[in-house]
Amino acid sequence: MTPAAAVPFDDASTLTFRAWDVLEAEKIDLGLPGLSIQPVDFFLKAAEQNPTTSAERELIVDQAALMFNHLYPHLPFKTDIYHFIHPQDFLDQNVRPGFDTLSEADFHDLVVAAFSLVRDAHTLYVKPSPFRGAVAFLPFQMRPYEDETGRHYVVTKVMKSQQDGGLGHPFFGPGAEILVWGDEPIGNHVQRAAGRLPGGNPSALFARGSIHCSVRPLAYVQLPFDDELPAATIQYRPLGGAQVRAIRFPWGVATGLGVTTGFPGGAFSVNALDAASADCGTMIHGRNEFLAEQQMAPTPDPGQVS
Repeated sequence: MTPAAAVPFDDASTLTFRAWDVLEAEKIDLGLPGLSIQPVDFFLKAAEQNPTTSAERELIVDQAALMFNHLYPHLPFKTDIYHFIHPQDFLDQNVRPGFDTLSEADFHDLVVAAFSLVRDAHTLYVKPSPFRGAVAFLPFQMRPYEDETGRHYVVTKVMKSQQDGGLGHPFFGPGAEILVWGDEPIGNHVQRAAGRLPGGNPSALFARGSIHCSVRPLAYVQLPFDDELPAATIQYRPLGGAQVRAIRFPWGVATGLGVTTGFPGGAFSVNALDAASADCGTMIHGRNEFLAEQQMAPTPDPGQVS
C-alpha cells in the first residue's frame, strides 16, 4: 500500500534494523547466546533449502487425518458450533494436490490452517525446523481497549534502537493509536489475523489477534499475510496528536530465542501458543523489564545449602 499523499509517510527500516542490532547485542545478558535476527525474506529463502519431501508431507497429512477422524472427540461438537469444513476435507482439497509444488512455508501454513479450523487452543500443529523456535516480529506491541466510542488499538511497547532509548521515532511510540493496517481498517485486520488463530471465545480471539499482528511464533501460526510482506505499512495517530501519519516496518525473524516450543507442563490451562507468544513478547519488546528483574534477583549464597 502507498499512503495517500495527504498522509505524512516514514520508512522506519533503518530504525528497525538498529533495534535488531541492539537486541542481538544484549543476547548474552538475556541468556540467549544463539539469538540471531534476519529479514523475513532471507528466512523464507533459507527455509526452501531443505524442504520436506513429498513422502514426508503425505505422512503429515495422513497423521492429521487420523487424529481428527479417530482421536479428536470434540470434532462433532465443534462442527455444530462453528460450521467449518472437515479438516481432512480441507487438507484433501488444499494440500494433497500440492505435495510437489507447494513451498515449504505454504505447505506448513496450510496444515496450521486445517488445525485452526477447530478453534481449539490446545490442538495445534507444530511446524518442524527452521520454523520451530523462530519468531516473526515487528518492533512494537499493540493491545486493544474499549470505551464508549468503541474498540481502539494502541501501541504499548516499542523496541529500542539505541541502548539507552526507545525506538527513536518522533511520532510513533507507546500511546499511538493504530487506525489502518495495509489497506484495511485496523479492526478488520485484527479480525483477519484472529481468523488464523485457535480459540473460539470472541474476546480471546481479538486479544490474540492484536498480539499476533506484530508477534508470530512461527512454530504454531501462519506467516504474516502476503500483502504485508516483507514490510507492514500502518497508519496511526500519535499520542496527543491529531494528524494521521503512516509508517512502514520490515518484518524480522528471530531464532535462538529459547521460547516455549511444547505444551507447558506446569499449568495445563495455559496453551502452548499463548505461552510462546508471552515469551516472545518479553524477550523482544519487554526485555528492559526482564533485565531489570534479573539484576534485582538475589544472588545465591554459594555456602548455603537449600
